[in-house]
Amino acid sequence: MSTTIELTTIKCNHTSELGSDEVYIKYSIDNGREQRFPANGWHSLSSGDTWDNVSLGLTFKDSVLIQLFDRDTFGDDSLGSHTYFPGDSQPETVTVKNPNGADYSLSTIAK
Repeated sequence: MSTTIELTTIKCNHTSELGSDEVYIKYSIDNGREQRFPANGWHSLSSGDTWDNVSLGLTFKDSVLIQLFDRDTFGDDSLGSHTYFPGDSQPETVTVKNPNGADYSLSTIAK
């Protein structure tokens, strides 16, 4: 049996650097191949900004790993990650952080 959730919004509570983070997502369904969203580009977020209408639908059996990254010229930085499981109650908002001070909230709903 599969579970489907949708990542609806990403809220930047605090950036990992001065100014804004250029945010994109890497995700892996059931420990499979890592995929990128959006396929090209990123979404610029400053502290307090929200990336509305992310609309990333994810169907999985065991788990799905969501990782946020900040696009940087000299190597992209991880902003944090979260693993979703079939038993997680929906809607759900979780916080992901990194040691550089990045703090993001990921909101999902059941589909």
